Amino acid sequence: MTYTRSAFRWKHGRLFLAKMDAPVAFVWSWPEVDPATLNPTTVTISRDPDGRWHASLAV
Repeated sequence: MTYTRSAFRWKHGRLFLAKMDAPVAFVWSWPEVDPATLNPTTVTISRDPDGRWHASLAV
């Protein structure tokens, strides 16, 4: 699933997807970058064969 800017909110490093009241829980895997400083344009949510979910941000 790919969400454009109108279908998600990125607030203080927390990801809110459309029609969800609570932020999506995630583990940030890039320690050199503070997620609160990002301004993503799209968010892609995917699932691998093992059932793990991933969020990719385009900034």
